[in-house]
Amino acid sequence: MKCKVNTACIGCGYCVKVCPRVFHTNRRGTVHALEEPIPDGTESAVIQAKEHCPTQAIEMIG
Repeated sequence: MKCKVNTACIGCGYCVKVCPRVFHTNRRGTVHALEEPIPDGTESAVIQAKEHCPTQAIEMIG
């Protein structure tokens, strides 16, 4: 499974706090996700980040 962060991101940082192995803040202050399958053991944290994203910017792929 992969995930991505779309342009609705406002950079609140919740996802980075919940799952720093997948989400990272970029130079513009918004967040991006790894461009590879999410690491084993991080699925529940990614789902938590997606469910609590205030702008619903996290998308699950595959």
